[in-house]
Amino acid sequence: MTVWEFRNADVNRYALWTNADAVDLDDGLFDIGGVALNWPRRPRLTAFVEPRTRKAKPQADIGALQPGAVLLNARAHDALSAFLGAFGQLLEVDCDGRPGWFYNVTTVIDALDGDNSEYRASGTVAREAFVAGRIPVEPVVFKVPQTATVKLYVNDAARQVIEARIAAARLTGAEFVVPGSR
Repeated sequence: MTVWEFRNADVNRYALWTNADAVDLDDGLFDIGGVALNWPRRPRLTAFVEPRTRKAKPQADIGALQPGAVLLNARAHDALSAFLGAFGQLLEVDCDGRPGWFYNVTTVIDALDGDNSEYRASGTVAREAFVAGRIPVEPVVFKVPQTATVKLYVNDAARQVIEARIAAARLTGAEFVVPGSR
């Protein structure tokens, strides 16, 4: 079984999102680690504008806010929420006055093969290897404890479901890559 990293595609082409309110970062609203979040308020996000430009890049349907999470606009939410919601939370945010949904994966599977993974000098995981027998055959979107704050994964079955829904709705902004590749 193959495991894929599900992440934002082409962040150089599409706008990145950033917190409009610094207090949201201080309050830990976006601290992801595979646990459910309970937001006291709906956070405000804004499209990042590079200092030398006057306007933000185009917005993807599946946007980038931070590693290990994706941000869905209304079209992406309509296409993907019924499937993705089974594996985590879709928390509503305000994206420059429009609704968006921060996807917080709460399904955690201890499936990292520590002996066969590669590590950086800092001790963080550079290239993941997985214990195949610990990953379900049925579709699953998940995190592993060792990389929960920076990556989310899918198995082959989940990738097929998500890709089909992305294609049917003609969504932009997502990709599946071999974990540890850049």
